Amino acid sequence: MKKITKKIIGISIAVVLLAIAIILTTPKVKRMIRISKITDPETLRAMTYEQFTDGAEKVDNCDYVEFSAFFTRDLDGDGYAEKIKGTCKELSQTDTLFTEINVLTKGHFDCGTITLNGDNFTWNTAIVEDSIVDGDYIGETKEIKLKNNLNPGSQKLLWGTIKSKIGNNKNDYSKVNSITLTGTYYDDEGNATDINKTIEFQVDWYGETKTEINKYYYSLYNFQSYQNQKFDISTIVNKNSIDL
Repeated sequence: MKKITKKIIGISIAVVLLAIAIILTTPKVKRMIRISKITDPETLRAMTYEQFTDGAEKVDNCDYVEFSAFFTRDLDGDGYAEKIKGTCKELSQTDTLFTEINVLTKGHFDCGTITLNGDNFTWNTAIVEDSIVDGDYIGETKEIKLKNNLNPGSQKLLWGTIKSKIGNNKNDYSKVNSITLTGTYYDDEGNATDINKTIEFQVDWYGETKTEINKYYYSLYNFQSYQNQKFDISTIVNKNSIDL
């Protein structure tokens, strides 16, 4: 009887271990394990941004024009980058902002313009004229013109490097920016549909600041005599202010 009981217990343990092994090898659990090991603060911040999922490129009032804009980052460490609506970078670093236009199976697209509305960064591109892009766009770019009569099958992926543009306002370190596609779509019967699609995305910058106070300073009351005065910094610094 004891042998049978031990055998049953052994089989039960084996079944439990097998079930655990199966659970740990499922794609969802494996992804959760990878995510739990991520400690990079930029990636952790990027996980809070909305992902650019399939179907998000569609234009609300037109089935034959698509437009997207995104950054890329491997959020779960599986070696494949996700498309996300945001980026977090150190002030001296850069990232790549992608945007894509696609005309599908019918009609054509005219007067297309891509306009960047960036508050805390500049977008630097190296785009040359071709059958889709109207003109060259080298350096800082805020607007890209597209050629008229973009027929079905016209597809273009554009990209450029973003660099920080931080003003004196501390709120510039984190901003919601946007990029907009405008133009007119004509179906095969010549009916026109105005296109105006805006995609918002977050751009966050971070860095380190350093403040130093010399142990000598010029007395405001004796400025004309340029009198040097020495002070002990521990006596002038308190929790909320510096007293000079």
